[in-house]
Amino acid sequence: LVVEKAGVSLKRKFQRSDPTAERRCSREDCCICTSDGEGNCKAEGINYEIVCKECNYTIYHGDSAGNGFTRGGEHLKQLRLRYADSRMKKHADQAHDGRIPAYRMNIAGLFGEDSMARQIGEAVRIRRVPPGQLVNCKDEWNCLNLPRITMDE
Repeated sequence: LVVEKAGVSLKRKFQRSDPTAERRCSREDCCICTSDGEGNCKAEGINYEIVCKECNYTIYHGDSAGNGFTRGGEHLKQLRLRYADSRMKKHADQAHDGRIPAYRMNIAGLFGEDSMARQIGEAVRIRRVPPGQLVNCKDEWNCLNLPRITMDE
């Protein structure tokens, strides 16, 4: 079964309902806006990525039914308290000898209330990254294993 889904229209991509509105929120603890990340930190039902600014690649793909501001705050709290399961701390330990580098958080996809599409989007993004680059764990409870079918000629 193949399902095709329309993408974002050009009108929606370029038209802004309020052209004078700030693109960044004014919260000092916003992981997205303070790190020059891409996307709307207030949007809910998201896929997001965390990028190490020093390594210049994505270290983690995640999804959240909530908004990016809240989820980013959770990641920052885990890093600040040095939780063992903090993905940012894990990358710092593996790639920077424990020194905490600068990170950027981007919104990679908007799915609203469609949780299945959100989880599939996360699984597809994870699968596209070269082995060894991500600190995502395969045993995360909500990670979907997407079957792949290949055909030989």
